[in-house]
Amino acid sequence: MEKEVIRYAIFEVLRQERPPDQYASLIDATERKLAELHLFPVKGASPSQEQHYLRNVLPREEKDAIREIVWDLIIQRVLTPGYVDDPHSSWPWIRLTEYGRASLKEREFLPHDSEGYLRTLSATISSVDPLILRYMDEALECFRVGCYLATSVMTGAASERVFDLLLEAMGGTFRNTSKRTEFLKDTKSNFVSVRKKAFDNQINRLRGQLPEVVQRSLDTTINSIFSLLKDYRDDSGHPTGRVVARDEAHANLKLFAVYCTNSYILKRALELL
Repeated sequence: MEKEVIRYAIFEVLRQERPPDQYASLIDATERKLAELHLFPVKGASPSQEQHYLRNVLPREEKDAIREIVWDLIIQRVLTPGYVDDPHSSWPWIRLTEYGRASLKEREFLPHDSEGYLRTLSATISSVDPLILRYMDEALECFRVGCYLATSVMTGAASERVFDLLLEAMGGTFRNTSKRTEFLKDTKSNFVSVRKKAFDNQINRLRGQLPEVVQRSLDTTINSIFSLLKDYRDDSGHPTGRVVARDEAHANLKLFAVYCTNSYILKRALELL
């Protein structure tokens, strides 16, 4: 069974009104959740695994995967050892932190579930660019291990790739060859500010030809979020001394999903002009 399937089941268990408070009970609850969701593999299992799966029980190596996931969540401060209202208790008692409870309320684009985040992004945006997924995979991995400066750099790189795809689509809207050549020259600049100015000039010309819903998203999501993510990337990628907190990195990962989704809607609108 794939680890991401087990992780998904664990998150569903932890979202319950009264989640398990011991490691052993978390294993039992995860097995029940896998059975409830019909996620135990039917095909492709080895004979020894199949014997376990038929009884809705995980084999030893997959119970070890639960232990790894639990400790990952402890490191990320989603879980903490101990019992509620007992400061002296420790492992095998476990409980959600306040941050963990808040995080698990999110059903989509949960940064602690990198596989689920990327899967949802790919499902939301058909044919999403592989380079975007590569940078976001790295950003999410950095987030999971607490490297929030690196998270900001990778998220910013992914957002810049999204922006460059918008420029490519915009290049096809020109009917005047000389103006198109001038625009493409600006889009090849190493300076994002030059590329952004070229984008702004052209989008102002095209705004009236775009669907109303796309026009509204230009200022509220695409322009504002891109600028925010770019600033975080610039400050984090240079020795400015800026400190990026976990909550900031978490928010940026959530904002990227909104920015990317709306940018692809704009991209397809531009391709139809």
